[in-house]
Amino acid sequence: MSVAELSADITIPNVVEAMLPRFSDRRLGLLIHVRMGFDDFGYAADGNTLEREPLHVTKACDIIYNRPSNYTKVFSWFPAEDAIGLDSWSQYAKPQPQEWKLESDHDSCWRNINVFTDMYFAGTKPFMGREVSGKKMAPRDVHHFCHIESTKYVELEVCEQKDKTADRWSKEGRIWFIQHKDLPLHRLESIASPSEKDMTSSGVLIKGSEEHTRYIEAVERTERKLAAEEAARDAFEMDEIE
Repeated sequence: MSVAELSADITIPNVVEAMLPRFSDRRLGLLIHVRMGFDDFGYAADGNTLEREPLHVTKACDIIYNRPSNYTKVFSWFPAEDAIGLDSWSQYAKPQPQEWKLESDHDSCWRNINVFTDMYFAGTKPFMGREVSGKKMAPRDVHHFCHIESTKYVELEVCEQKDKTADRWSKEGRIWFIQHKDLPLHRLESIASPSEKDMTSSGVLIKGSEEHTRYIEAVERTERKLAAEEAARDAFEMDEIE
């Protein structure tokens, strides 16, 4: 266990803000794999006497953040209860597309999803029937850790509501089909708005996507306009000299 522990609820949203600006490519996602471990090593309150069988529990999930506008979509995926190793990662679990849960689609509430809290209580639940020197264990008595195992960009090849007729925030409406693949950094381009008041022209785009193509075309139009204006000024100055 680390001497200094970081809160997932605070750290992960800050990572998202740094790596995936608002108004990024609609097909771009930031996938974060989180793993929590829970341990009861079986010792009595004196810390030396082994009085029960040790118990170790692991919980894992994948979170995808998608920020094509001022709103941020957050999707969660949990592996099967008996999944081990790579099967606990959505990219290796088959088949794709898979069912993900829409946790949030909001401009601010996306920071406060309950995924990590739910993981914590699900991970400590198996320990609640155990006793330490005759005293029942509470969640705080369970040794635990939370690791960010992986953070990477992914391309959302499929990202659509499973039941398009269901209410968006109903139990059925929050299930989405998502299929994703890893995106190397050379496939991405970060753009910055020329105006601090118009952040819709900022973000991270996938090269070759619709948004990136429109951005390139807009840049080229602007460059042609500036070149034409400069040529007109030069021509005017030459006429003035003559």
